[in-house]
Amino acid sequence: MNLAEKQELVEQLQERMQRANACVLAEYQGLTVADLTKLRRSLYPHDGEFKIAKNRLVKIALQNSERFGVLREHMRGPVGITYLYGDLAQGIKQVLDFRKDNDKFKIKNAVMYGNLISTAMMEEIASLPSKEVLLARLVGTIVAPHRQLLTVLQGVPRSLVQLTAALRDNITAK
Repeated sequence: MNLAEKQELVEQLQERMQRANACVLAEYQGLTVADLTKLRRSLYPHDGEFKIAKNRLVKIALQNSERFGVLREHMRGPVGITYLYGDLAQGIKQVLDFRKDNDKFKIKNAVMYGNLISTAMMEEIASLPSKEVLLARLVGTIVAPHRQLLTVLQGVPRSLVQLTAALRDNITAK
């Protein structure tokens, strides 16, 4: 790899770090290409990606990163970085699920919005419902009082109609 290719790779890494909301650093030694492909495919629908690059180049890219610069000191050994751009809870859940299935995949550290987070915190984040579920709950909470008011307002005319029908039936029965 010549100098121009290395510079281009550093620029790509920096661009990924600028776009990402979270990065997960993990050791992947002993995993097959098929295993890593499975991880990449599980991350893709959740707007995430897993990349492997030389530690030296990643450290250079991390020099200018305010949010993920903390990871520089953890770049030892063969590590890959999971970049999460979209729904963090679902992306982290995919990484943790992959870790459960593959003992050789070891999460070293994670950074979310510039803060180091532990594996326990990642598990709490992964247990959160998806963004769509939270939005549906919010809409349901907003709509509930209106729906109850509508039911009450519909009850008055309904009671009046039932009362007149009962009076009519009572008069016709006599």
